Parts: sequence; structure tokens; C-alpha cells
Amino acid sequence: MQNLIRQVNEWAESKDLAQHSTPLDQMWKMVEETQELEMALMQKQEAAIRDELGDVLFCALVQAYMNGIDAEAVLQAAIVKVTRRTGKMVNGMFVKDGY
Repeated sequence: MQNLIRQVNEWAESKDLAQHSTPLDQMWKMVEETQELEMALMQKQEAAIRDELGDVLFCALVQAYMNGIDAEAVLQAAIVKVTRRTGKMVNGMFVKDGY
């Protein structure tokens, strides 16, 4: 994972994203990629789903880079948080207790 994160960070540095973009700009790029993933899922296009999911993950790593956040650490924290949650499935989605 660290090698992949390093490659994304190197790409962001090579494009000078910190000087020519903002975390909010990159968030909008991730929204665009998420919408493309949604379309691929709706059309059940397996190759496009893989491609768009990769783009969403790439954008998430760029977001971490732009904010000086350790992507692996926040993913680990999310795993701990989510796996401890209790709740139930409602209409195909996990809804945590209290909502």
C-alpha cells in the first residue's frame, strides 16, 4: 500500500498540484469520478466499474496528499471505527445504530 501511495504522491508532486489546485478542487474531481462509477454500476459494466473505482481511489489518495494526511493511517482508523459499529441492513445498506 505504501508503494502505491508514494506513486500517487509523486504524480501529484510532478503536476505541482499544491501550487495549482486546492483540496476543494480535488474534492470536485472525486465527485466527478464517483458519478462516473455510479454510471458504470448502473450499466453493470465490469471493466468500467474497475476503472472508475481505481479513479475514485486515486482521487482519495490525492486528497490525502493535498491535506498532508497519512492515507494508510486514516484507512486503518476507518477500519477500526467501522468494524466496531453495530447496526442492521436496511434496503441493502448497513445503517449504524442510533440513526
